[in-house]
Amino acid sequence: MTNLYVSIDAACKMTSLGRTTMYKLISLEQVEVVKVGRRTLVKLASLEQLGII
Repeated sequence: MTNLYVSIDAACKMTSLGRTTMYKLISLEQVEVVKVGRRTLVKLASLEQLGII
C-alpha cells in the first residue's frame, strides 16, 4: 500500500478543521507528519485512524 500525504492546508480543507487545530493535533502526535525540505506533509492514514475523514 502506498503512503499518501497531503499538505497541511489540504488536510484542513478535507477535514474542515482550522490550521490551529491541525497544528495542535500534530504537536500532540495524534497526526503523523513528515518533513520534505521546508514542507510539512500530513499522512492521510493518520487522519483516517482518528476518524476525521
